[in-house]
Amino acid sequence: MNQGRFYALIRDDLTLSKYDGGKWALENMDSNYNDVIKNAMEDYLSDTNNSYDNTRLKEFAGEAISLINDCVNTNKIRK
Repeated sequence: MNQGRFYALIRDDLTLSKYDGGKWALENMDSNYNDVIKNAMEDYLSDTNNSYDNTRLKEFAGEAISLINDCVNTNKIRK
């Protein structure tokens, strides 16, 4: 959720809560990772403890970092 929050901040100048960062990520990031985001949101709101595939987490983190780097490198950061 934090990756979504940070990407929303630099792309759209939005300051979001963790949960809202997750919702934003569901709407604005690659839908291939919706399962990872939804599990994190569910864990955040409840006492559940979903299991995660470390490979999927690393892939999502890599995708988020790539999107963030693209904003930085193309100077598309909102001010």
